[in-house]
Amino acid sequence: MVFWLSWPFLFARMYRTTRVRVLVYHDKKILLVRNWYGSGQWQLPGGGLMRGESPEHGACREVMEEVSIPITPSQLTQLTPLRVVHEKMLRFTYQTFTYQPSGRPQAKPERYDIDAYSWVSVDEALRDYHISASARRALTQWKEQQLYGSI
Repeated sequence: MVFWLSWPFLFARMYRTTRVRVLVYHDKKILLVRNWYGSGQWQLPGGGLMRGESPEHGACREVMEEVSIPITPSQLTQLTPLRVVHEKMLRFTYQTFTYQPSGRPQAKPERYDIDAYSWVSVDEALRDYHISASARRALTQWKEQQLYGSI
């Protein structure tokens, strides 16, 4: 209810914003999260950048805030360059990174933002999960890179 009442403010604030996402990958599984607000779509951990924040630092902060997994910028690999994605009348500029830890990190979802999380294979995410358009693009690109090398 609060989400829908605040939608006009969020639309004005979020229109044309820069967002980051992190594909956390371990043992052939990726981490998906679902927010309690919004459309109920699953997505990669991430969010908006703070004023003056670099995409790498923002990605690390967002993953820590959402699932309590500490990451440093040097542990990230860029998956996609900045690009514009239109989602439901909003225009976002996304930058997606990958993070592959040596062991499976213990995700602890932030209770005020994340409703659920799941470790799933990329194929399962693409086939069985209602994922966001940005997550679908990132997972498809990452899967192609894994199969065919750098694109």
